[in-house]
Amino acid sequence: MTPATVVYDKLYSKHRQHEGHPEQPARLDALLRGVSAAKAIVQPPEALHPDREAELPKLVHSPTYVEAIRHFGEGRYDPDTMVHPETFGIAIRAAAGAVHAADLAMAGTPAFALLRPPGHHAGPDNAAGFCYFNNIAIASQHLIKSGAAKKVAIVDIDVHHGDGTERIFESRPDVLYISAHQWPHYPGTGAVDVCGRGEGMGFNLNIPLPAGSGDATYKLAFGRVIEPVLGEFRPDVVLVSLGFDAHTRDPLADLTLSTSGYAECCRWILQFAALRCGSRVAYLLEGGYDLEALEDCGEAVALTLAGEMPKPRFAHSEDTRSRGAEAVEFSRKTQSRYWNLK
Repeated sequence: MTPATVVYDKLYSKHRQHEGHPEQPARLDALLRGVSAAKAIVQPPEALHPDREAELPKLVHSPTYVEAIRHFGEGRYDPDTMVHPETFGIAIRAAAGAVHAADLAMAGTPAFALLRPPGHHAGPDNAAGFCYFNNIAIASQHLIKSGAAKKVAIVDIDVHHGDGTERIFESRPDVLYISAHQWPHYPGTGAVDVCGRGEGMGFNLNIPLPAGSGDATYKLAFGRVIEPVLGEFRPDVVLVSLGFDAHTRDPLADLTLSTSGYAECCRWILQFAALRCGSRVAYLLEGGYDLEALEDCGEAVALTLAGEMPKPRFAHSEDTRSRGAEAVEFSRKTQSRYWNLK
């Protein structure tokens, strides 16, 4: 067994929102217990010069917005998203962790990055939903700008639609964005007929799922939509917005993925990457708020990346008959205008 590579910086555990906020440091404690049980190799992101690191968000965010977060001080950016004097520096380190994981992926080492704060709700010029800088978008643009990759696929399996990621890349044909998420739910975006803009038309793919969707529905979505589109797109690398809040135990949503379901999602993408893009894949943490589920998923994902079969505590989903089958089929029909989906 080759142990999984996990990217983590102690600074991530120092990020705070406010007392009682679900996006809490204990989330990483739980995940670290899980990856430790799986005997993963934990490494901090590669150290960059402070000035270079501080420029990373400007790959996808407006300079005005980046400076606004740098000098925000103390207070609420929105009702869910607090900013403290240390927030900027920690968020920059999370972006650096995403870049490091993407670089590992390009070298053929699948990576699992335990990032805080998360990123996929952060848009070109705004924070939202506990997110300040869009980690996966920054990593994607880093790979393209550096010439390491010409085409990047982003697969988002957080329970919430990644509205920030969608906005950043909606006009781009070199970044494919696929999101399977609960609908209707926060942030209210991610409708099936939102397929991109201009040159990016068809490269934005939403699979909005009804409450109760879980393991069987995700298996159907991968087989009927996600995998064939990825195959036709032929990415150089796959980056995954891995939110564990679609878990059946999560308190903030109503999907029913089991820990086994999450391991299967990661395995499907890992197998695709091994066959189609040189095992270039990285999983970047987004949401997930039940601590027992996080520990279970952390171990399961790390074991999956190591080529092992996990034996999770939360192995069963209520969704055994594809509750979201109609939604998956609607997405397939919508996207068949742009992709060869039979």
